[in-house]
Amino acid sequence: MLVSLSLRPSSVSSNWKSTAQTWLGCSARRPEASQLLERVRASGEANVDADLVQLPVGLAVRLLRRVTIPLPSHDVRAEACSVQYFVPTVGDIVTLSFATPNVGFETAFGELFRAIAETLRWR
Repeated sequence: MLVSLSLRPSSVSSNWKSTAQTWLGCSARRPEASQLLERVRASGEANVDADLVQLPVGLAVRLLRRVTIPLPSHDVRAEACSVQYFVPTVGDIVTLSFATPNVGFETAFGELFRAIAETLRWR
């Protein structure tokens, strides 16, 4: 299982950084989760299930997808279940990224990832 938390788009992998910046646009104001969801759906990205979820810190966009990842030092790829939560903040997006190669347990891991995401709090 992989769990990643990013508090700044600059610390997100280049692919997710690009996606997050596209959703944010150039505005410094706080984007609404519903606007982010509309942009995700308008992007036409295939094999992505996107919806709004309520977390203790507010509404977030949750993306569920199957991804293929290269295995280090091997010439093979593996399928993984990936879940991302994008939580809008003032001029930024907090991202929570989860992945597991246990695709047969996608539902159980999805519940675990949701439980972890629900622990996010602002101090």
